[in-house]
Amino acid sequence: MNSDDAISQLVDAGLLTDRQAEAYVLRAVEGVPREAAAESMGISPNTLDNTLARAREKVRKAQATAEAVEVIRSPDIPEKCSECGHGLGQTWSRDSDGYPICIDCAGIDPAEATENISESDT
Repeated sequence: MNSDDAISQLVDAGLLTDRQAEAYVLRAVEGVPREAAAESMGISPNTLDNTLARAREKVRKAQATAEAVEVIRSPDIPEKCSECGHGLGQTWSRDSDGYPICIDCAGIDPAEATENISESDT
């Protein structure tokens, strides 16, 4: 992706202003020296520093938000049953204390578990 495309992506996503996106791409992505980036943008190095700081903060917050959403959407699936130690696979439950248990230890009929999963998906 070229720098113009990268700048457009950041602006179109509503993340950064044009100037912030340009400063971010020039300095943080392409590694253009401070003086050269400021000259290219037609601004002073101090203005570049301030603009870049705001851009980096917005990008940092966006990354933290994206990571939080990913954790919420894809929680870690436990690997083993806390009671018998067998692998859990895709169908498992939790005991009264919240520990992961396999459907055998939970006393769940596999046919019912599959049926309940199918019904909840519709």
